[in-house]
Amino acid sequence: MPNYDENQIQFLRQVLQEISDTNTDPQVIYPLLQANMDKLDDNFAYLLQMWATTTLPTLSANHAANIANVIYSFSNLIRDFPGDKATNMEIAITGYKVALQVLKFDTFPQQWADIQIGLGIAYEERIHGDQREKWEEAIVCYENAGKVFTKKVSQRQWAEVQENLGNAYKKRISGHKEDNLERAISYHKNALQVRSLTRKESPREWMATQINLASAYLRRIQGEKFENLEMAIRLYNEVLETCTLDVSPDLWALTQHQLGTAYIERITKNPTDSMKKARHHLENALKVYTREKFPRHHERVLGGLSHLSTLEEQATNIRKSALEKVNKSALVQGLVSSTSSISLESIATQEEFLMQVLGAIRNNLLNTHAVYPLLQANLDKLDIHLVEVLQNLANSFVNFVNLKSKDWLETGLEDIKSSTDEQLPAWITDDIAKIVKRQRFAITIEAFQVAEKWMHALVISEFGNLLQEFPFGSRANNLEISIATYQIAGTIFISEEFLQNWAATQDNLGAAYLHRILGDDAQNLEQAITCHKLALEIRTREEFPQDWAITQNNLGNAYKNRILGDQIQNMKEAIKCYQQALEVCSIETQPVLWAATQFNLGALCNVMAKYDVIYYEEAIKYYQRALQVYTSKAFPQDWAMTQSALGEIYRKRTEGKRAQNLKKAIEYYTEALKVRAYQTSPEQWADTQNNLGAAYFDLLEGDRVQNLEKAIEYFTEALKVRTFNALPQEHARTQFNLGRAYQEAHRWQEAYIAFETAIDAVEFLRGEISSGNEAKQKLAEDRNKSYQRMIEVCLELGKLPEAVKYLERSKARNLMEMMATGDRYGRIPEEKRQNLQQLRQAIAVENRRLADKEEKKRDYTNINQLRQQFNELNPFPGIDLAQIQALLDENTLIVEWHVGIDTFQVFFISTRPRQPIQVRQSSRNDLEILGKWIKDYLQAYYTKKNSWQDELPNRLKQLAEILHFDELVTWIHENHPQCKNLILIPHRFLHLLPLHALPLADGQCLLDKFTTVRYAPSCQILQQVKSRPRPNLRQWFAVQNPTNDLNFAELEVGVIRQSHFKDSTELLSNDQATKVAVGEKQRLAQVQGVHFSCHGSFELQSHLKFALLLANGEKPTLGDDLVPTPLESALVLANNEKLTLKDIFELNLAQTRLVVLSACETGMVDPTSTSDEYIGLPAGFLYAGANSVVSSLWSVSDLSTAFLMIRFYDNLMQHWQTVGTQASIAPALQQAQHWLRDLTYDSLNQWLAERPLYLTSDQKDDLRRHYRRDPTLFAKPY
Repeated sequence: MPNYDENQIQFLRQVLQEISDTNTDPQVIYPLLQANMDKLDDNFAYLLQMWATTTLPTLSANHAANIANVIYSFSNLIRDFPGDKATNMEIAITGYKVALQVLKFDTFPQQWADIQIGLGIAYEERIHGDQREKWEEAIVCYENAGKVFTKKVSQRQWAEVQENLGNAYKKRISGHKEDNLERAISYHKNALQVRSLTRKESPREWMATQINLASAYLRRIQGEKFENLEMAIRLYNEVLETCTLDVSPDLWALTQHQLGTAYIERITKNPTDSMKKARHHLENALKVYTREKFPRHHERVLGGLSHLSTLEEQATNIRKSALEKVNKSALVQGLVSSTSSISLESIATQEEFLMQVLGAIRNNLLNTHAVYPLLQANLDKLDIHLVEVLQNLANSFVNFVNLKSKDWLETGLEDIKSSTDEQLPAWITDDIAKIVKRQRFAITIEAFQVAEKWMHALVISEFGNLLQEFPFGSRANNLEISIATYQIAGTIFISEEFLQNWAATQDNLGAAYLHRILGDDAQNLEQAITCHKLALEIRTREEFPQDWAITQNNLGNAYKNRILGDQIQNMKEAIKCYQQALEVCSIETQPVLWAATQFNLGALCNVMAKYDVIYYEEAIKYYQRALQVYTSKAFPQDWAMTQSALGEIYRKRTEGKRAQNLKKAIEYYTEALKVRAYQTSPEQWADTQNNLGAAYFDLLEGDRVQNLEKAIEYFTEALKVRTFNALPQEHARTQFNLGRAYQEAHRWQEAYIAFETAIDAVEFLRGEISSGNEAKQKLAEDRNKSYQRMIEVCLELGKLPEAVKYLERSKARNLMEMMATGDRYGRIPEEKRQNLQQLRQAIAVENRRLADKEEKKRDYTNINQLRQQFNELNPFPGIDLAQIQALLDENTLIVEWHVGIDTFQVFFISTRPRQPIQVRQSSRNDLEILGKWIKDYLQAYYTKKNSWQDELPNRLKQLAEILHFDELVTWIHENHPQCKNLILIPHRFLHLLPLHALPLADGQCLLDKFTTVRYAPSCQILQQVKSRPRPNLRQWFAVQNPTNDLNFAELEVGVIRQSHFKDSTELLSNDQATKVAVGEKQRLAQVQGVHFSCHGSFELQSHLKFALLLANGEKPTLGDDLVPTPLESALVLANNEKLTLKDIFELNLAQTRLVVLSACETGMVDPTSTSDEYIGLPAGFLYAGANSVVSSLWSVSDLSTAFLMIRFYDNLMQHWQTVGTQASIAPALQQAQHWLRDLTYDSLNQWLAERPLYLTSDQKDDLRRHYRRDPTLFAKPY
């Protein structure tokens, strides 16, 4: 963490003073820097920024400008200072940015532009940070400088900017490489226009630009390769006409080196001449690049000469015999490839290494593992740049084969024609001989070329196979190279002769994507599935049964891990693939694959058992079959893995007696420990110890105290390996299990410590918790279970403030974190948000990398450092009791529910100093009854809407009794007689229920008992919202009846607009209200009120598809074929245009005080989730910036909704006129609800007479009919 260091501050002042006094003399400044290198660290950059931002604003404009110029000079000096390059660049960048804060474009354009150039150069040389992004930053700086240094103002400086832009685009990583190089060439040409005119006065500038332009042509992708090479060679030779060894030895040597490289590139066109000239120029370069003075350049030139010698030798050998060439390694002559974003010297080294590897593979096709020592000795070359070299190889080799002189091949054709199959090497008899030898009618140069391309693809794909299994180096880089090899080989194999090879390559490519560490997990798995399916188009069961079975198994693996799509359907697809593989694969023919497939089926059935317990029996069957091959002697690790898996099944099994299943599980876990030893496989040993503890904890038969002691013993053993530093996620789960055991044993203080430790560990993993795949969801659920248990333990220990702290940390947690880290209104800088996202991605990549390593080779240092950085950058402080009380006045009480494991609790929080927290706790029976009630309620709502409406008053009465509402109200009046206002904070499924309207014994409800009743997701979100001041409603945005089927929606919006926002409304009516129109970024940014009058529906199966149905959509109806469960009710929203929750997250409501969702089901949340408790439309609008949201809990009538909304806005505007801007929205809504509930036909007619609503005759008739059927039309809660 940055810290204030007075010594560094004093040194900073000294350096700046010396620069000012000596007019930036390096001979004075550099010795001073050299003597204080210990102070030039990352903290120095922080202090420079801190000192400047606090000091410069206090000075006069002239004084500040003078110091800014000094800081600019210091940045130039430190940028070129030979210390720690990485740190120096960070200090330089900080200095330039500080100077730009004072020397601005408007007032100091010349200095501003100079600083932009310096900053651009510093970004180019930057080592820390995103290497892709640094080139983007440099380009922006140079483009900024170009705004001042135009060609008319200053040709010299304009040319400098053009030159820098050319170099930046040449090295740019983002965008298309082809386009970047074209832009680089254009910029270098611009610079050359000026520097050619000043060639005599400034020859070095002209030569440098000429060299840079030549290197761009050397790398160029567009146009003919040979023409680009000739252009580069011409430019280099023009430099040598001016540049001599005596005058400019550095540029002369650079040009000689690069010209030699260019001639190597030209070998495929004119081999003899090009090789001769390449050697001449490379040897010239060595006259300057001696080992003593320039060791790195010396080695690079020697590498080029070595590469050249190899090519010369290969060119000689290839003339001897075409047959001899096939058997040796002439194919790798094509490795001379285009230059790329890495340096020419690096490419030469990579190419030489690649030549060695592919040659070794070709000569060892029957034993490719013999190449491992070569790979292990060159781990530094197995990096991401090798992918570029491989990709260039594809085109360059094919071109090389096609351009071979006819006489090179003709000499070998007759030898091939006359040879017998036995004379050909064994490993090519069935392949090349089939293509060339056995098809004698096609023995031509073309046929020979086809055969050579096939061998080229075969060798490259074998390289990919080797790297997939290679246990050394960077696993992430190895897989990236493998993917590149398969992609290259696939482009060559995709022809009629090689379709079987093509299918094998696709299957291997799918496997590489399955295990890929870099990139997006979900997309990698989609790629894997696509590749395996493509392979199956060729690998049919009839023609290639064994290969078909292998690919089916691989496809099953991809579906088993798939993230996108419906999870259950993915599992079923995986099972189908495995079962099909077993139709061909047998224990006799492929025992290992057969056993692996049986195990995979068992693992899938274990997962499917969450939805249907019958799968437990299927899993047992498959695991038992796997043990026919996985014996303890033949496959000890697989045997132990299967034993442990059987233990897990029996621990969760519902068939048979529970105690017998648990004892069986203990037997299997104990067997697994015969192989899983602490010394040899500590993580697996700890996993089994944890599982044994869980089995004993669940075992109720026998001595319960003894079982709990054994559980505690096993959990404690597991924690020897599952430490916080090494395995924080597993540490958290085992600590949670240990806490449960202590809690069950009534060892409360030990339980408190265990749960506290578990929570600390899970909080440490915050960067890995979000709504998403199952693993992340499970982590979030683990966190909330720990909170639930901890709250119960705190209550037992009488620690009420701690109980509230953990209760708040558990509530609407994901929404709170999104509001904090996604704040778009200036409190969180964009750079910080980007850093958080980068850290999340880095953590995900590191997790995948660790999972792919052998257990004993895992090092968790890096991932823990990343997690620590995430938490330091994004602390989650929570909220304490004092902060909660600050949200209240003496007349307001928070009533906060918590649905626990065994009971539910109600927390009452007030401002009074004594007993600010009071708790009422239910019985276990109450929670069981509540759980059954909510299940019946939701099932009736989604499947029997008519009966649900009829039964709703009785259901709500039952709920009031279950929640003891009469007792709660009496208790509040007795203990808080001054209380007039309630803030209700529900928990989980209680968010779905109208707690404010539950009927009490006297026929009233909370709305009648208190002045205001309002809701909040949590105290912390309430605090967050209160910290966002919003003005009253001046500008109003409304969506009106987009589906053209709401009879009263247009009345509702029209009356509200006419009454209160006549001249300040933006209205999207009917067909205008499209998703595109609503989502326009600037449309909502300045409005204070947002109103949707339309259809709405909630899809529980996917929170982010919960939506308002807009224009071009259809009114949702429940299909008869839907399974009557809340999780699937949202399927009715498919194929409609929607404003989804995901879309709402992207809105900008920076000025919005109120959002009104006058639509059905807009206040609903997922009642089944324990990790995303408060994710629904209101959450989306709160995140987008709104302070208050009015929504509905179920389907509502547009008639009653229209009257309620009109009255609500009347009340609201009147409140703000009388009370002022701080008036609460809740009283206006509450009064409108009272009014509507008590509204009679006569009072309605009186209201209509007082404020004309312009009802149509149809609307009046509709209203009259409703009242005739039911005089208390609006008294019902629906």
